[in-house]
Amino acid sequence: MFSTPYCSTGYVLVTRKGQKPATVKKLEDIKTETFGAEAGSIAADLLKQKGDNRRVYRSQVAVLNALQKGQIRYGILWANALWLIEKGSPSIRRSASVTESAYPNLKLVEGYVPESGFRWNVAIAVRKGDEDLRKAIESVIKEKLTSNRIEKICRKYHLPHYPPSDQEVVGRKSNAKIQN
Repeated sequence: MFSTPYCSTGYVLVTRKGQKPATVKKLEDIKTETFGAEAGSIAADLLKQKGDNRRVYRSQVAVLNALQKGQIRYGILWANALWLIEKGSPSIRRSASVTESAYPNLKLVEGYVPESGFRWNVAIAVRKGDEDLRKAIESVIKEKLTSNRIEKICRKYHLPHYPPSDQEVVGRKSNAKIQN
């Protein structure tokens, strides 16, 4: 069984700085643009199913490189893409002296919150029947949510923070609503 979700995560939208439009609420707003996604990812499959113009790349780093070169307008990447933008991949850090940002011309798209299918809740699994442990974990989650500690941890690791969504978590439904 699962605890109450403590955040949600998913795919983020990345673009070059100065790109128009500066803010995007939904992928539908930029449907005519070319999206880059990692081959074999859920995002690449969803974009294909929706009929969006997409190009697939062998890795997230390859998508970021294509964005940096202006070969695509947007990348749809795992939420850890901000870490890659800021810190680079281990191979980039080994081969070059990265002092500030590995991709200084890239940024997360303002206003975009991962949509249904591109976003899921994060919770803690416990052994079925271990209700005491689940309650103890939920007590800690509640305290960390109240103190904004989870948001701070996300920022520390260059992850965008999204509150839990009102979607089904296996065996349990969250009462939290998506806040856009």
